[in-house]
Amino acid sequence: MSNQKSVFKLLPQYYLLGILLSKGKIQVYRGYNYIDLIFEIRFNKPNTVSLRSDNIHNIKEGKAQEMYDFLLPDIIKIWKILETEFQKEVFLEHLPEPKRIDDFAKKIARFVIRKIKLDNLFIRSSWGDDLTPELIKSNFLDGIPICISKLLSKTINGNLTQNDKSGIKSFLMGIADASAVIPGPESAAFGHTGTPRIQIEVDNTRWKLNLVMCLFLQKVMNVPVLNINWPHPTIKGRKGPEKVLLHNHQFRAHAWFFKSVGFNLSIKKNNFQQLKNKIEKQFKDKQPKYCPENRKDNKFTPVKEYKLKYPKVQGLTTTPYSCSEHSENFELLPDEIRGKHYAEFRHVCLDLGCSVVKPFFDNNYKIFNK
Repeated sequence: MSNQKSVFKLLPQYYLLGILLSKGKIQVYRGYNYIDLIFEIRFNKPNTVSLRSDNIHNIKEGKAQEMYDFLLPDIIKIWKILETEFQKEVFLEHLPEPKRIDDFAKKIARFVIRKIKLDNLFIRSSWGDDLTPELIKSNFLDGIPICISKLLSKTINGNLTQNDKSGIKSFLMGIADASAVIPGPESAAFGHTGTPRIQIEVDNTRWKLNLVMCLFLQKVMNVPVLNINWPHPTIKGRKGPEKVLLHNHQFRAHAWFFKSVGFNLSIKKNNFQQLKNKIEKQFKDKQPKYCPENRKDNKFTPVKEYKLKYPKVQGLTTTPYSCSEHSENFELLPDEIRGKHYAEFRHVCLDLGCSVVKPFFDNNYKIFNK
């Protein structure tokens, strides 16, 4: 990865796919051979020292930078990429409005491209030549495009070209630009006292996208993934599961090593640089640990012991937590994880099909099930 910066070129198709799949939407016209695509950028907070109520420590280091100071150049940057890639008129439908410093209402920049034909080059190169109106449903963007699936296969087989790597980095950068919280020390674990992290919050329905991000980050970009705070009622919000069922995913990657991906948007790029400067001495010489080996307290409870007490817990678990009835049967949860009671996030990854955690659990089951 040492020479990645010098040879990297932003590939617009993959960058825009990252934006689209993380926060975008699709408008389907039944019986017609075209669609509308909606690209959204989320900024999460009005300025760099604004903190949400769930950030324990009130950090006020340095001079605050307003999101709105960077907004116009960032809007123009995305607008030009969209117009060049689609060769169609791009409509700016929504801009964030400045309010109070502590206001965390949705801050969205929304671009709309109307009546894109299915033979458009962006559509064909992303989803293939055989796409028909009948194949496009309202949940179309919850799936993984063919071009990304091919990169996944090449990643697993270890035969990526440099252009493939540029595509992957562009894709991840698009996801981060659209859905990562503006970087800052408050993003670290345990109220900023733990490992600094980049938190990426893709939309609730994009479960499989998290697995794609995890594989690309760890296997291609050398970025350790700390954890995924899935919006499953037995993972997030155990004391009030019904409140988190439609929350966005909270995907946490190691901030220091995320420099191999970075950001394209000015506000996020600038604040990430400040965070890197702050944590450089702390992390630059450390060897990272990667998921699934980077978790603490892998003390497994024997199957018979925990199933007597917690019969709804699925598979391998750390020491089970005491809990009441949860909303495991929520109808919008993916089929693979509905009706299940989990002990930690890696078990959700396993059931969703993560190839990285499977060998880890296979090895531990051999000991665990004796």
